[in-house]
Amino acid sequence: MIYFPSSFHRPPRNPAEKINSGYKATEYFHYLFGLSPGLFRVHLPKKYWQHYCKLVCGIRTLTQQHITGPQVCEAQSDIVQFVQEYEHLYYQCRMDRLHFCRPWLHTILHIGPEVIHIGPGSYISQYTMERVIV
Repeated sequence: MIYFPSSFHRPPRNPAEKINSGYKATEYFHYLFGLSPGLFRVHLPKKYWQHYCKLVCGIRTLTQQHITGPQVCEAQSDIVQFVQEYEHLYYQCRMDRLHFCRPWLHTILHIGPEVIHIGPGSYISQYTMERVIV
């Protein structure tokens, strides 16, 4: 039997069938930050998988319900490293690759400082409202 953590409200649906419509933000979150590190491990080259895991570690830490100052600093460090390595791995300071640098890449750099000002990411998430919408 496969066990899913309690934060998974149900087993995830097939993303290939629902990716363009009907997939909720929580399902994307669980797929990208819950399941995919394990799923991608056998498919991605080691350097890309380790790079992706820095993002996952940072986001998971910043979105938990209780977080300490040192955890925020460590998570922010993971995210900064992820962004710097992203630019090195994908963008490579080439104009023809500038389209790889999407707005989210800059936005995630602000999550750590905002957690210090506002509180854990779980308190400011849209997921609570999404669960109300049927």
